[in-house]
Amino acid sequence: MEGTSDEAFHWKGRRGEEKMYGKVRRLEKILKDSENPERKLRKIGKGEQADLAKWTDGD
Repeated sequence: MEGTSDEAFHWKGRRGEEKMYGKVRRLEKILKDSENPERKLRKIGKGEQADLAKWTDGD
């Protein structure tokens, strides 16, 4: 299958976007379902925290 580099960039961006939405949905679920969300959120890794900070700053 042949495509332009623009198409490849588009699909690579879409995969990254889906990954970030998955992380956000995971956090929303923690906040909604957890009895003690602060404790659960502290267990999130630093890399994931940095990704989420980039995501929220971009909007």
